[in-house]
Amino acid sequence: MPKSPIKLAAEVQAKMQSQGKQILTMPWPDFYREAEISRFRSKRGDEISDACKALGIVVGYGNNVVSFCHDAHFAG
Repeated sequence: MPKSPIKLAAEVQAKMQSQGKQILTMPWPDFYREAEISRFRSKRGDEISDACKALGIVVGYGNNVVSFCHDAHFAG
C-alpha cells in the first residue's frame, strides 16, 4: 500500500533536518521506494506537493529526480 502523502512529507522533512540540508533530491527509483508506489499519477503528485507545502517544502518533479526544497531564501 502506498505511503500517505502526509507521512512521506514528514519523512522528507525529517531527512532534510537530520542531514542539515535545505535541498534534497531523489532519483525516481528511490522516490518510488520511499513513497512505496509502483506507478506515478498526477493526482498523487499533487497530494504529495500539497502535504509538503503545508510543511514549507516545495516539490519539483523532473525527468531524472524529484527535488524537495525549503520555501525560504537560504542562498547567500
